[in-house]
Amino acid sequence: MNAVTETISDRDLIVRGFRTLVEVFGDVNAERFITLNIREPQDYTRWRESNMYVGEDVHSVAERARASGAKLRAKYGIKVKEFEASGEKG
Repeated sequence: MNAVTETISDRDLIVRGFRTLVEVFGDVNAERFITLNIREPQDYTRWRESNMYVGEDVHSVAERARASGAKLRAKYGIKVKEFEASGEKG
């Protein structure tokens, strides 16, 4: 069984993302986070590879991601479409 999250509009992504930032960091630090990212643009993929998940194996990262995703989907009512893998390779 595999799951794919629905595509959400750019507007919804911004709203949900900012709500999450405010919830985690509070109003002031959420604004600071956005300002810092605008002022000091960076290659997120490169940053993530060198700063996140250092010292963790792929299984622990995947499990943490699944748990976090399930929590956020439940909290914000994001629908998930489940489907059986067809066995075909794309």
